[in-house]
Amino acid sequence: MAFAEFAAAEREGQEPPTPPEPDSDSGRLLSKKELATTLGKSAASIDRFDREGAPHSYVGDTKRYDGGAYRDWLTARGKRPTQAVKRVESTVDIDDVLVDAGLRVGAQ
Repeated sequence: MAFAEFAAAEREGQEPPTPPEPDSDSGRLLSKKELATTLGKSAASIDRFDREGAPHSYVGDTKRYDGGAYRDWLTARGKRPTQAVKRVESTVDIDDVLVDAGLRVGAQ
């Protein structure tokens, strides 16, 4: 929908045309940002839903979403919290790594 259509309707005192739903039966796949905006979710929530098995496709290297299929998946999933990524504490002694790689540690 072009800006000109909205401007013309405003000039004539008419109600501007209603834009179609982004995921209406157009068959267009949405980006993560478009999907998040459409659903009123954050991009981080979309990432968490992906890890839970939400439907998506790849177009080249880019992940895309079918809005209708995604809504169906969310409905079937029900309302429950997502699980944030758990951070793993790792202790690595850099001196050991350097020695294992055959590099000298410190000034010798």
